[in-house]
Amino acid sequence: MADVSIVFRNRDGTHTGKIYVNDYQAAAELASKFRNATHIVDVISIQDKIILRWDEGHPDWKHGETKPIKLATETYRFERPEDAFWDVEGRQWLLSDALCSAFDVAAGQSYKHNFEQLRDHVYDHVGEDVWPLIEEAQAKADEMAKETDNEVWGEAISDWMSDPQHLFIRYQIEHAALTMHTQELASSIRLRKLHVELATLAVHRSTGT
Repeated sequence: MADVSIVFRNRDGTHTGKIYVNDYQAAAELASKFRNATHIVDVISIQDKIILRWDEGHPDWKHGETKPIKLATETYRFERPEDAFWDVEGRQWLLSDALCSAFDVAAGQSYKHNFEQLRDHVYDHVGEDVWPLIEEAQAKADEMAKETDNEVWGEAISDWMSDPQHLFIRYQIEHAALTMHTQELASSIRLRKLHVELATLAVHRSTGT
């Protein structure tokens, strides 16, 4: 079970929904890194209480009972005028494609995804850093391939998706921050429903054994 969640919010009520993270310290550091993405960034406990909040990039921790932890995380650079290859929206769509690909690989349904399209996105947006995510997903798929208990299988994939020791949750949070920064919400539609999709897959999954 995830320890906490991160939510990015706009003043108008638009938000990313909860992004679950298995480690409080890592969640706090990730939220701090992307604190300039939108108006409000919250770290929320499993009791649905705000633990940490950044308001317009500044700490506002009076909402929670947890004492502020030391956070010296450098903020993410959404604008990079010195980098001719940087395209913030291109990075957003690249991560969307990579995350959906990784999910499909980990869940044993990589046949659904167009990896040529992902390769094109990687080439266009200098995104070679996403390939280790696909490799981690394949390792998880191989690890769980013979698991016959569908509930155990689903929980293992869910835990992998929320574990900051792996790349999926880190890229998911980066994608959510980019989505709120650009307000290009279309790329987040499937990503926001992956845990529901996973639950459905777990119910109907067959190992073929």
